[in-house]
Amino acid sequence: MKNASGFTLVEMIVTVLLIGIMITVLAWPSYLHSQERALCAEAMHTLETFREGVIAYSREYNTFRTDPDNNSSSFITRTDVESFISTSLEDTTQWTYTLAFADDENFTVTALRAHGIHQGASITVDQTDHWTGDYPFDDPGAI
Repeated sequence: MKNASGFTLVEMIVTVLLIGIMITVLAWPSYLHSQERALCAEAMHTLETFREGVIAYSREYNTFRTDPDNNSSSFITRTDVESFISTSLEDTTQWTYTLAFADDENFTVTALRAHGIHQGASITVDQTDHWTGDYPFDDPGAI
């Protein structure tokens, strides 16, 4: 009987499976990080559109109030901004958006993460294009 050299089929299958598992284990965190960065970029785009809409409304009517002619005491709402810029800024399955006014000159727009491992984390932009938040990236403006 001849001495056979080489690997058996079982050894080859086990080797390929181990290599596949190692690649998956190493690539999965990178994939999740890329997915989070994409979700963050989506929220930031919506926040910037929202911020620009509020500023455009203010320039058009010279106020953040709902009825500039009657000196309304109510600030504009998200619906007012959406109507003004003819774009829907709806909440998604990943983010909810809010518009808040500190006074007649200062406002913030915030995206709050609704689901996922970073649920409850937020990204905020103000009228001066200053970005803050506790979303797990060092500089949300750099994404």
